[in-house]
Amino acid sequence: NGESFVRTVEDIKVLHQPSGLLFDLHLDQDGYVRDEAIVRGKTLVVDIGEGTTDVSVFHDLRKVLGFRITIGISDVSRRILEQIGNDIKAPITLADMQRTVRSHDKTLVAGREQVDITSLVTLASQSVIDRIFAQIQSRIPDRHEFSHIVFGGGGAGFFSTPLLDWEKDAVIVPDQTAIARGFRKYGLAVARREGLIES
Repeated sequence: NGESFVRTVEDIKVLHQPSGLLFDLHLDQDGYVRDEAIVRGKTLVVDIGEGTTDVSVFHDLRKVLGFRITIGISDVSRRILEQIGNDIKAPITLADMQRTVRSHDKTLVAGREQVDITSLVTLASQSVIDRIFAQIQSRIPDRHEFSHIVFGGGGAGFFSTPLLDWEKDAVIVPDQTAIARGFRKYGLAVARREGLIES
């Protein structure tokens, strides 16, 4: 509001990005605990992004394991480009393919050619998500040890059907603002605990 402030930083907390998804599910808008059940047991959080997938294991809201898989949504478009790139005369960019893959109408327009890539998207999507699942299972062989499994990021909505086929009770959070919203809630909780804002 036009005012400047100087802050002396005494402590920095570095939080893994998938923590935001968990905070969003666990805390209400004011940073108070909304769901005690999420705190209990172990939670697997999988954040599927454009080029990477971040995997975190939380126990009682504390991160106990985290790793990154270098596979994401854009791998679907790359796979399709590899398959049809030589068959279409007009140049196709990765951005063009990504727009088509995410569109409701899966018709790729390249120059004067129009190609329905619906079946290619289905096959490539399954192949990519299977690779993500394989890497998760190689590090975490028993997913039944988790009280909750949460999928977030842009890939949560895109891959929602195979994600629910893999784990029918998973929580799907396709809203890409959920991580930022979760960190805001966590910030409010910390500020209240430290007396920076009133309860």
